[in-house]
Amino acid sequence: MKWVFTQIASERLAGEDRKRTSFALDPASMRVAATAGCNRMAGGYKQEGASISFTEMAMTRMACPPPLMQREAALASALRNVRQWRIVEGNLILSDANGAALLRLFAAGKR
Repeated sequence: MKWVFTQIASERLAGEDRKRTSFALDPASMRVAATAGCNRMAGGYKQEGASISFTEMAMTRMACPPPLMQREAALASALRNVRQWRIVEGNLILSDANGAALLRLFAAGKR
């Protein structure tokens, strides 16, 4: 399923910023692909019940405006710290081990 970010770390996304993002989990291959708006990231993940963790992500290295580079760094950092997932009102929330939300997403095409 493909998702769109509404929050990366402490940054809330709206409008065009939100439309440029994507996050896709492939349970058949246990692979993840994501973008925060410029470069692409890809890696693997492990999921068991409500637990989830991501491998180190490979990333393209195109030059992007500084705000996008900061958002991508925040996304990479958040993915390293994600340990839990849950669906709340159709939104995917990826959280750290203490339950603090690091990433919030909604299913692409739903809003």
